[in-house]
Amino acid sequence: MATGSRFELPQVLHLLLETFDMQPDAPLKIFIIYAHEDRGFKEGLLKRLKLLRSQGLIAPWHDRDLVAGDDWDKVIRGHLAVADIILPIISIDFFNSDYIEQVEIVEAFERYEQGKAHIIPIIARQCLWEDDPRIAKLQALPENGLPIAKWASADEAFDSVYDGIKAKIVEIQNGLVQAQALKTNEKTFPLLPVMISVKGGTFRLGDHVECTLSDFAMGKYAVTFGEYDRYCEAMKIEKPSDEGWGRGKRPVINVSWFDAVAYCNWLSEINGLKQAYGIEKETVSRIAGSNGLRLPTEAEWEFAARGGTLSKGYEYAGSNNLGEVGWYWKNSERKTHPVGEKKANELGFHDMSGNVWEWCWDYPSLKQADTQNVYSDSLRVLHGCSWSHDHYTNPLSRWCSSYPNDRCNVFGFRCAQNH
Repeated sequence: MATGSRFELPQVLHLLLETFDMQPDAPLKIFIIYAHEDRGFKEGLLKRLKLLRSQGLIAPWHDRDLVAGDDWDKVIRGHLAVADIILPIISIDFFNSDYIEQVEIVEAFERYEQGKAHIIPIIARQCLWEDDPRIAKLQALPENGLPIAKWASADEAFDSVYDGIKAKIVEIQNGLVQAQALKTNEKTFPLLPVMISVKGGTFRLGDHVECTLSDFAMGKYAVTFGEYDRYCEAMKIEKPSDEGWGRGKRPVINVSWFDAVAYCNWLSEINGLKQAYGIEKETVSRIAGSNGLRLPTEAEWEFAARGGTLSKGYEYAGSNNLGEVGWYWKNSERKTHPVGEKKANELGFHDMSGNVWEWCWDYPSLKQADTQNVYSDSLRVLHGCSWSHDHYTNPLSRWCSSYPNDRCNVFGFRCAQNH
């Protein structure tokens, strides 16, 4: 029996939430490392950070926050262990402090290497800081790593430090907001579509070509507006029109073949999968060995629509009664409908007879099984018919073709994946 599977929130976004152990609106914990000879620079830094602190963006800590009776070593290590951003104030005295060298900087870089904290060196006075490989690999402040003491204006130097720290805070907070939003949406709109595993087999494609398919997986539903809109928002591109019919769980329409392959690559990338396509302007090629999302081949689409190895020989995808399984001109009210409202076929796929025509990978003349490459400037195949069509002959093998840049309110797609 075919089984559905959901994929989890991308690991990198889970790590943002787990390693920083905070919500997007919580202040970032700042830890300042400095030699006592550089107290003046530390105080100048704190004055600039006060504005960020008053806005609730940061919660700075340094050893002057210790109170009588504190086990100072334990308290310092404790604050270092939860710091989100560590600010070492660099000078010759910084490098000559035994405690900094043996404890603070060691633990700071442990958190950094684990991806649990950011380190932003602040160059206070002239020293050979670039000879320390740990510090040299980091982007230092002020601008160009010029020591604060060498600036004509200390205020301008500290303004440069402030701008750099603020930019890092905004970067971190934006990442946390994105991670939290995706985690919140995970229950209603999974990042990857619900996929159904399809056992390969041999069947007759169309009316005459016998072909054999490998195992693969394909989306239970066509890609929805809810899913595609998230892609548009992430890429900052215009959302396709819904013709006033509604978005959410309705199948996305007004998307081209190129739109569909770009979406597949984006969804693969944010989920840590190897992209299925190499895209160079308007030339698209399949990448061998990819585990990412892609468009189904014509053969895969038709095999799945027929019910694969579980096929009962229905005229339509899941029934001999089109009204049970599909939206077409007699029942659609001249518009698309939310995916999954009609009966599924033998494998569990919905809406493969009607609702929207679905883009496939192939060029119309390539009636093959596991097609790998097609011409970039030629027609592409669509299967499934749409809300605007009537009953038709050979419905499961019926196809149309269109140019890959074409968009239409009857064109949509669903994703597939190699097993």
